[in-house]
Amino acid sequence: PNITQLIQRFTNATQRSVNITDPRCLALDLQGRLFTVTQNPSLLHEFNATTVAATRRLLLSSLSIFSVARHDRFYFVGTDQNTILVIDGNSFTPIHQINSSHLKQVRDIIFLNSGQTMVVTSTSDGFLVFFRQVDPAIMNYTFSFKLPVT
Repeated sequence: PNITQLIQRFTNATQRSVNITDPRCLALDLQGRLFTVTQNPSLLHEFNATTVAATRRLLLSSLSIFSVARHDRFYFVGTDQNTILVIDGNSFTPIHQINSSHLKQVRDIIFLNSGQTMVVTSTSDGFLVFFRQVDPAIMNYTFSFKLPVT
């Protein structure tokens, strides 16, 4: 990519802003949605990436939220409770939880092999935790293995 051209596009772009209290991460999906999670209160926010207009917001109870990722039509929200919440992106409702004693403060989530593998950073114990997909309809995963990060 041409870095000079990219910087020029950013410089010439119309600046837009939105006020988010205590954001934890920021991501952009292929459909032009910008999304983030906040920790206090625990919310999943979705925005139009072009206008930065809020499109949806979901309260995630009293959980401490650390991260969010999106794969296909699903949001994956990492918490401090050994849990990843799976939220249907169409209905914007939680559909299930991925629970594992290997998850300790989920800081980031990525997907490999077209979603067959989910890799999670578990920050409080310093591991990369690998999961394999067991049900693609609801994006359910099961623990495979973990690697220490030094």
